[in-house]
Amino acid sequence: MKDMVETGTELVTQEALTPAIVFAPGGVDPLLAEIASKARSHCADVSTAKGRKEIASIAHKVARSKTLLDGMGKDLVAEWKAKASAVDEERRKIRTFLDELKDEVRRPLTEYEDSEKTRVDNIRATIEQINDAAFAEGDSSALRDALNNARSIVIDEDIFAEFQAEAALAKERCINRLTDSLAAAEAREAEERRIAEEAAAAEAARREKEEADAKARAERAAAEEAERRRKWEAEAAERERVAAEKAKHEAERAAIEAQRKADEEKERARQAAELAEARRVANQEHRRTVNREAMTAIQATGVTEDQAKAIVLAIINGDVPHVTLAY
Repeated sequence: MKDMVETGTELVTQEALTPAIVFAPGGVDPLLAEIASKARSHCADVSTAKGRKEIASIAHKVARSKTLLDGMGKDLVAEWKAKASAVDEERRKIRTFLDELKDEVRRPLTEYEDSEKTRVDNIRATIEQINDAAFAEGDSSALRDALNNARSIVIDEDIFAEFQAEAALAKERCINRLTDSLAAAEAREAEERRIAEEAAAAEAARREKEEADAKARAERAAAEEAERRRKWEAEAAERERVAAEKAKHEAERAAIEAQRKADEEKERARQAAELAEARRVANQEHRRTVNREAMTAIQATGVTEDQAKAIVLAIINGDVPHVTLAY
């Protein structure tokens, strides 16, 4: 094991590995055990510079083994994803093609079904219009027009096909109902004319008397209204003056309070920024001090300044298992 470290032999080499075997369930366990056995079997004297160098070399080889195996796994996953993507693309092609083929094959039936549904819906809508026409409202003139329209409806097989009998029955019911509605409207309008003529005569007499009374009341009301308006305008002007004065005072107080809050918020923001900057600078300086002290201690073991710096960087980057710097 000592010779392996000195000659640069790796703990594991890519040429000796088959990714599909390594990353099969449980396949990596023997390889990890082999790497651990090689790494742990090395014994070096930590009190000597050579021994410490050997230990650092073995730790570095373990880190490189990790990078090698993780990269192989990443490449294998990328290959699997590419194959899965190709299969998914073919599946999408199959679904799209067969969905379009299904629509193409069924199109004549679909078009027939749509046409037949439209035909039946149109006939039923026409019959529904006949049924609705039976409930027409309005005066006798409007009802007479509706009755004539109902009588003019043509019921034949070309238009209503299998619904001809239903359409004829709807027309008959419509005519009968409109005939009854027209008779009732004519009788109601005749009675309304008689009542209106009698009411007009009574209204003329009542209006003549009311006009005289109204004129007198209007004169009195005009005078009273003029007085009320004068008082109301005076009171409204006073209310507006008081409200304007109050609004002015409230606006001044609000402006002062807003300025005070803005000044306080600005001061708090300034203090927070100063505190954050001081903490950041102190933390930076503390980390540099810890790193320098660690390098000094490592150099004291006999390594060069560059080697000490490389070791500290490896620790900071997490490349040395179980070793960290306490900041």
